[in-house]
Amino acid sequence: MTEIVHGTTVASNTILQKTGAVTGLITTRGFRDVLEIGRVRTPDLYDLTWEKPVPLVPRRRRLEVDERIGADGTVVRPLDETGVVRAAERAGRRRARR
Repeated sequence: MTEIVHGTTVASNTILQKTGAVTGLITTRGFRDVLEIGRVRTPDLYDLTWEKPVPLVPRRRRLEVDERIGADGTVVRPLDETGVVRAAERAGRRRARR
């Protein structure tokens, strides 16, 4: 059985407490690391002890599929739906091996 739960409080608490299900991410090819790289912003520019938070999804669980949307919103390369299915199956196989 698969269950998806969504809610602002549930999501916030899960992130803050670092609890919840094992999570994967399927993203556009070439953007696998964008969320981890983020922008170079720190709470205090001159705080040399600040440490970047641990990514919500480890790199090994971030999968890529082909697609591209232009800056104006036009579809440059349509979503490879077969690639999405393959990525989801791959993620499921990885979870089964754990």
